[in-house]
Amino acid sequence: MSNVIDKDQIFTEVRDVFASHVLKPYGESGMCLYWAACGYSVLRNRNMDVILQAGGASFPTPEGRIRYIFQEQNTWRRGEQQSIHVWLAIPSTREIVDFSYGQIRKDWMQETGEEWSGPDYLWFSGKSHYEYLPHKSAIKIARDKLLSSIVQL
Repeated sequence: MSNVIDKDQIFTEVRDVFASHVLKPYGESGMCLYWAACGYSVLRNRNMDVILQAGGASFPTPEGRIRYIFQEQNTWRRGEQQSIHVWLAIPSTREIVDFSYGQIRKDWMQETGEEWSGPDYLWFSGKSHYEYLPHKSAIKIARDKLLSSIVQL
C-alpha cells in the first residue's frame, strides 16, 4: 500500500467543500479561516493528522512581499486589513498546507492589476521563501471564530 497522497485531488475536494459550505462572499477578508476549516475537514476525513495554525505569514510577490503580521491586540472585528493568517500543519511530516494561497494571489492581482503566477495552494515542508509564524493567541482567536461560526462542514 502506497503512502503517496494526491495533493491536487485533495485540493479539488477542499475547493468543492468550500464552494458548497462557505456562505461569506468570496474575496472578503478572513477567507483563509474558512479555507483552513474546509481543508481540515477533508484531511481529517482521510484520517490525516492535521492541526489548525494561525499567526503571521509572508509571501513573495512580483513586487515585494505580502505580510500578515499578528499582534496581540488585533481582533477579527477591526476595520483594518486582516492581520491574522490561518493555515494547516501536519505535525507528523512537518508540512505546511495553505489552501487559501491561490485566493491571496488572485486578490493581489485584482488589487494591483499585475500578473502573479503560482500554484492554487501551498503544501510543503522544510525551508521555503514562504514564511509561516504560528502564535498561540492567534490560534485561539481562529478556533473561537470557527466555533462561533454558523458554517458547518
